[in-house]
Amino acid sequence: MNELRPNEQRSKTAITLIWLILAIEGLSIAISIFQLIIYTMMDQGDFVSGKLFLAGNVTEGAIGLLYLSMYIVSAITFIRWFRRAYYNLGTLTHNLGYEDRWAAIAWFVPIMNLFVPYRIMNELYTKTDKYLKQQADRPYPQLKTTYLPIWWTLWIIAGIAGNIIFRTSLQNETMNEMIDGQIISIIGSLIGVPLAIVTIIVIKDYAKTEKILHEIVQEGVQDRENELEN
Repeated sequence: MNELRPNEQRSKTAITLIWLILAIEGLSIAISIFQLIIYTMMDQGDFVSGKLFLAGNVTEGAIGLLYLSMYIVSAITFIRWFRRAYYNLGTLTHNLGYEDRWAAIAWFVPIMNLFVPYRIMNELYTKTDKYLKQQADRPYPQLKTTYLPIWWTLWIIAGIAGNIIFRTSLQNETMNEMIDGQIISIIGSLIGVPLAIVTIIVIKDYAKTEKILHEIVQEGVQDRENELEN
C-alpha cells in the first residue's frame, strides 16, 4: 500500500478562499444593485451628482478587480487540492479513468472542460467509497454523489453567465445597455452564491473521507513495520 501525499491543508485553504469569494459575491451584488439604481435614475432623468456616479464606478471597478484576483487564486488552490486527491486515490486503486495530471489540465482544454472534471470528481466519490467498503474496519462517512450534478450544473451555468457578462461589459455604451449589464451581473453573482456553497460541501465531504484513507494507509505501514520487527 503506497503512502499518500498530504492534502488536508490544501482542502482547508481551498474552502477558506471559496468563503472569501462568497463574501466578495455579496459585495458585488450590493454594488451592482446600487449601480442599477443610479443608472435607472439617470435613465429617468433624475439628478445624480457626479461624485456619486464616480464613487459607484470606482467601487465597482475595485470590487471587480478584487474578485478577479481572488477567483484566480481560489481556482489554483482548488485545482491543487483536486489533483492531489485524485493522485492519492490512484495510488490505492490503480484503475482510474485518467492520469492525475488531467485533474488539472482538463479545466483548461475546450470541450473537455465541460465533462472531464465532473467525471474525475465522480470517480473520487464512487471509487473512494468502494475502496473504503473493502478496506475500512470502522464506520466512515459514506460519499454520496447527490451534490455532484448540482455542483457541475451550477458551474456550467456560472461559466455561461460569466461569458455573457464579459461580452456585455464591452458593449456598455448606452444607458439601457448599462442597466442590462448590471442586471446580468446581479444574476451572475446570485448563481455564484449557491455554486460556492455546494463546492464547499463537496470538498468537505471528500476531505473527511480522505482523512480516513490516510489513517488506513498509516496503519498498514505500521503493521508492516511491526511484522518486520517480529
